[in-house]
Amino acid sequence: MTAIPLFLEEKESEYSMHQACGAILQELWRNVSFGNVIDVQRVSSLLEWSTRLDPEVLGTQVSGEVSHWNTAEM
Repeated sequence: MTAIPLFLEEKESEYSMHQACGAILQELWRNVSFGNVIDVQRVSSLLEWSTRLDPEVLGTQVSGEVSHWNTAEM
């Protein structure tokens, strides 16, 4: 969680965008898995950060997964 905003600061770095995306998706899966109590504030932060990712840099499959999380109801 701490590294994500730092990666997002490096908007021109494809590596940083991929690292941010991977961390966001990993944290979403960890926090919204069956049997877990959802930390709404944490998930909201993750979803807000995901809107700052550049879909063109991430590719179609990853962009689709990020988009799925942004449209899912919790």
